[in-house]
Amino acid sequence: MFDEIRPQIDNLKLPERLSISYGGDYEAQVEVFIPMAIALAVSIIIIFFILLFQFKKVKLSLLIMSTMLLTLPGAAIGLKLMGYPFSTTAFVGISSLCGLVVRNGIILIDYARVIRGKNKMPIQEAALAAGKRRMRPIFLTSAAASVGVIPMIISRSPLWGPLGSVICFGLIISMVLTLYILPILYSLVYSDKEQKPGGFWTLPQKVAILLVIFSLPLLPSKTEAQTLSLDSCKSIALANNKKIMKSEIDVKLPENSIAMRLQIIFR
Repeated sequence: MFDEIRPQIDNLKLPERLSISYGGDYEAQVEVFIPMAIALAVSIIIIFFILLFQFKKVKLSLLIMSTMLLTLPGAAIGLKLMGYPFSTTAFVGISSLCGLVVRNGIILIDYARVIRGKNKMPIQEAALAAGKRRMRPIFLTSAAASVGVIPMIISRSPLWGPLGSVICFGLIISMVLTLYILPILYSLVYSDKEQKPGGFWTLPQKVAILLVIFSLPLLPSKTEAQTLSLDSCKSIALANNKKIMKSEIDVKLPENSIAMRLQIIFR
């Protein structure tokens, strides 16, 4: 109703120094959406660093995070079918979906990495095997979370209905898209060709020798050498060699004084 009435209100000719402002849910959305968008961006950054800490590869972390985009079609379809507007709680549902669908990507991609490393499978076969093998756990976890929010949808509450619709349809549709699209992306991003290591050791031999020669003058010129005498070497050996210490104890102590020997050793 607000969308239908607002164009008529905007077309009204108002006297000078008179304006119309909108309150209610519209005002709340304008005030809340910007802070919530910032919070969503911060949460996405935190998720990225958690994935980067776990997998230690930027490309793999971004590949897993691409599942977040697969939630948007499901969220839009859910709101359209259930007849709910895109409210503040719907935005909260999208923020929750970002963490839920990343879990599905982790389950699938991590298994593909494991079977690829252990069985030496090609990229495409590993991606297909991971999609088939991880279909059941991804389906069960997504279906359980989707069924849990059905009471919110049935209640037809303008507050919790959009949240339940976004989570339910977003999880179901993103689950299907993840099982089909993510293995394809994994096989496209990675290849079976061995990556050559980069760095100093890949440089040509002549270039590496020249770099070593030119870096010699940068080394510190003064070095302090430690001189060791025969007596100092003997003292260091006696202080650090347990066999020598045990032999010395065996010579000094009688054979029957086991308790005293253990006491000295542990001391």
